[in-house]
Amino acid sequence: MLRPDSLSVRVADALAPLRNELGASGYIVGTLRAFSLGELFGLILTETRSGTLLIWSGDSRRTVDLRDGQVVFATSSEPFERLGFVLVKRGWLSPRQLDSALSKVQAGMRIGQVLLRAKEISAATLYTAMTELVRDIVVNAFGLSDGEFAFLEGLSLSEDALKLPESTRSIVLQGMKRAEEVERLRRKLPPSTRVMPGKGQIPETMRSFMARIGEGGDLGALRPMFEGPEHAFLGGVEVCLASGALVPQQEAVRAESKSKESVPGSALQLYASLVQAICRALTSAGQDLSDLQSFLKDPLPGMEEAFAGVQLSAQGELDVGRVIKNLGGGPMHRAKAYEALDSFMSYALFSAKNVIPAPSAEALAKEFRRIQAGLRQ
Repeated sequence: MLRPDSLSVRVADALAPLRNELGASGYIVGTLRAFSLGELFGLILTETRSGTLLIWSGDSRRTVDLRDGQVVFATSSEPFERLGFVLVKRGWLSPRQLDSALSKVQAGMRIGQVLLRAKEISAATLYTAMTELVRDIVVNAFGLSDGEFAFLEGLSLSEDALKLPESTRSIVLQGMKRAEEVERLRRKLPPSTRVMPGKGQIPETMRSFMARIGEGGDLGALRPMFEGPEHAFLGGVEVCLASGALVPQQEAVRAESKSKESVPGSALQLYASLVQAICRALTSAGQDLSDLQSFLKDPLPGMEEAFAGVQLSAQGELDVGRVIKNLGGGPMHRAKAYEALDSFMSYALFSAKNVIPAPSAEALAKEFRRIQAGLRQ
C-alpha cells in the first residue's frame, strides 16, 4: 500500500473498509498537487496494473477502470462528460431526442439502452460515442489542478469494458499535453479577466455561450454558462478574443460610483458578477427580476440594515458596495455584509433553480460555493 501524500491519510482510512469488503488487493491515494495523474498512470502502465481509479475535485467525481494497464471504461459526474452530451455534440442525436429518451429512463436502465430500443441510434454509433466519451473523461482529468485520487488495485467498480481505438499510453500523452495547455491558458486568462461581446465572428462551439453572457463580465463568473471542460472554455475565449467576438472589458467609471466608499473589490466583484449571471439565466428563461427585487425591498429579519437602499437593476446589477457601506467598516461588519450577500445569493439560486436547466443551476451553485470557500481562506 502506498500513500504518496500525508494529506491523503483521511481518504486512505475511508477506503480501507471498501477495499476489504470488495476485495481490492491494495490502493494508492494522494492529492493532485503532490502526485500528478501523469506520475500515477506511469506507475500503472509500467506495472500493468488492474483496478479502478477514483478522482475527486470539488463537487465532481470521475472513475476510470483499467485492466492490465489499459483504460477500459470511465464515468463522470460532470454534465458535459455524459453520453447524451457527446451524442448531441457530434450531431448523432438532437436535443429533443435526448430529452425524450431521458424521460423514459427507469431504474436499472441506461440511456444507451433506451436509445437503442427506440432505434434512435445504432449499436455502432453507441459504441463509438462511448469510446470517445471514455477517452475525453481521462484526457480532461489531466486538466485538474486540485483534488484527490485513489487507485483501488484489483477492483473494478464497473462491469462494462470497451476496447478503445487508442492505447492508454497515447491517451496519457494527450492528457499531459492537455495539462500543459490548460496551465498556459490559466496564466493568460485568469478568472478576473473581464470581457464583453464584440463584433467579430463567433466560433460555432461558442455560440451558445455567447448567447448567454449578456454584456459580459469576469471569466470566473461567466464560466458556469459554458457547457464543457475548462480547456474548451478558455480555448474558446482565446479564439473569441483573437477574432474580436469578445473584447477586453474596460472598467466603466459610472457617475454613481464616485459617491461609493472604496472597498476591496475582489470578493464583491465575484458576488456582483455571479448575481448578474443568475439574472441573465432567469431572463433567458423568460422570467423577470421582480422576485429578486422584492427580496431587497422586504429583507429577511435582521438584514434590514444591510439591504437598506440597495437596488437590483433590470440588467442584474446589484449595488454590493452599498451593503458594505450600510454596515460600516471593520472585519466584524464586513463579515455581516458577506453573510447578508450569502442570503441574497442563496435566495437567487433557489429562484433560478426552479426555472433554468438543472446543469446550469448546478454550475451557478458550484461557483457560489467556490466564492464562499475563498472567503473562508
